[in-house]
Amino acid sequence: MTSMKNSKCKLCGTELVFITKKTYEKIVDEIKPSFKSISKEKDGIFSLCPQCDSYALGAELEAGYPLFDCDGIKNRIENLHSSDEHKLKDMLRDGLDIVFCGTAAGNKSAESNSYYAGSSNSFWKVLMQVGLTKEEIMPENYAELLEYNIGFTDINKSESGMDKDVDLGDDTDIAILKYKILKYAPKILAFTSKEAAKMFFQSKNLQYGLQTLEIGRTKLYICPSTSGAARRYFDIKYWSELNDLV
Repeated sequence: MTSMKNSKCKLCGTELVFITKKTYEKIVDEIKPSFKSISKEKDGIFSLCPQCDSYALGAELEAGYPLFDCDGIKNRIENLHSSDEHKLKDMLRDGLDIVFCGTAAGNKSAESNSYYAGSSNSFWKVLMQVGLTKEEIMPENYAELLEYNIGFTDINKSESGMDKDVDLGDDTDIAILKYKILKYAPKILAFTSKEAAKMFFQSKNLQYGLQTLEIGRTKLYICPSTSGAARRYFDIKYWSELNDLV
């Protein structure tokens, strides 16, 4: 794949954006554009210039086609320069031990700009109980987890709310997540609910724990949700096993 870092259009110098194969096929089927800058990359991804190929990206439609930029931020052509894409920003850097991934930020997390901030969510308590942190950290201090070499992301970074209220089936979101994991290469990508894992794996037949599939050198792991709404399915042993893998 073309390096997504500072990738520039050869025609005009504009920073390239990226679309999935599914989006490319939809564009071709619906508006049949004459592409000026498109290039096929690996893993079903296409790069193109939002300036030279603005029409192909849906600039003349009511809503453009989904794309993402070199930072892995999902957007559409009409909002490309907007600064308010994220409800809760990623916390990622190279070589983390664990990156936790949920579905999307809940309403309380988006409101407080803090991960797993719901009053009935036991995420932070569980981290302490299994030894991933030395003490129970408050949600608003989530950045302290970098001291434990732990990061955060979500499948859907452009919406917030309960799972039933956000789009969790977008192939662009999955492509972005894969890209970010390949870019930062954590040891483990840990889904914080089976619902999040279902969206990524596109399968309902999943078991908790370590998975056989990997992204590059990153192992994939599914944890039971710490949400109060999923309390009856919770089993702390899987969180303890995650700690043992680090």
